[in-house]
Amino acid sequence: MKKILNLFSFFGVFLLTSLLLTACNSDDKDDLTDDGRSESSAIVGEWASFDYGSNGKWMFMEMVNFKRNGTFTSVSYYVEGKNLDNSNAKINNIEKEKVSGTYTVSKGVITLTADGDTWEKQYSIKSDRLIIYDNEGNMYYDVVTDEIEEQFDQMEQWYQLLNNGTDNDDDPVWGGGDQGSNELVGEWIGMEVNSNGRSIYMEKVTFKNDGTYIVTSYIIHGRNLDTSGTIEQVDKQEENGKYRVSNGVLTLTSDGKTASVSYKVDETSLTLIKGEESISYNRMNDQWKQFVDVVEMAYQITHNS
Repeated sequence: MKKILNLFSFFGVFLLTSLLLTACNSDDKDDLTDDGRSESSAIVGEWASFDYGSNGKWMFMEMVNFKRNGTFTSVSYYVEGKNLDNSNAKINNIEKEKVSGTYTVSKGVITLTADGDTWEKQYSIKSDRLIIYDNEGNMYYDVVTDEIEEQFDQMEQWYQLLNNGTDNDDDPVWGGGDQGSNELVGEWIGMEVNSNGRSIYMEKVTFKNDGTYIVTSYIIHGRNLDTSGTIEQVDKQEENGKYRVSNGVLTLTSDGKTASVSYKVDETSLTLIKGEESISYNRMNDQWKQFVDVVEMAYQITHNS
């Protein structure tokens, strides 16, 4: 853990210097939000919106993820039932929609493109709230917290139950199997520092409720990275596929290839075991998320410079 804490400090100083130099050398000034943040950086992240019918017979919830690379994903649920605005809720039906596309922000206007359609609206960000302005009614989104994420996870579980464990896609959902699948859902982070301090390998694994997974790996090249030093380059690679669990065995399938390993999981750690070898991951928390964001920024800087 000592290495991680040193690396946190190192990356922070490096990126602050690099970003200041980039800002000074650029002729293009990014627009700022009300609290002084740049538009392009302030909107990055996950935002959630909730809307309830006055009679408690319906509710709508949506989570939007704006990514640094200019893409976005959205998942929404339209729920019908009784008392949906209080703790005595009874759910009768859930409709789910997933959308992905690209976005840009400029001078208080956000432009989203998905499935060949383009949507353009004025917006503002005030503290942890995103407001989309529309003549038919403004839309309010809040930064996703652990509590909000848990609400969406629970709704996804209800959706799976009502649809007999299938999603909108034609392929069956793999994420079922046993209780272990629920324990796996979420983000996990693992890293290894080369003994000579010349490279760091970091891997973020995301297991989703719909039985799919994403692995994002970074290789950080530089000098004295085990203490403090200089970053020379950051490489990045992504892989995705499907997963299932059964009797303590995790099976991954990607690009037609399948691999199975034993695993152990608790509230804070995940260990994958194959023979005498094992790989350990930590469950993502605020500190780890900050570190991953810093590495992603380093990747953007080294590949756009």
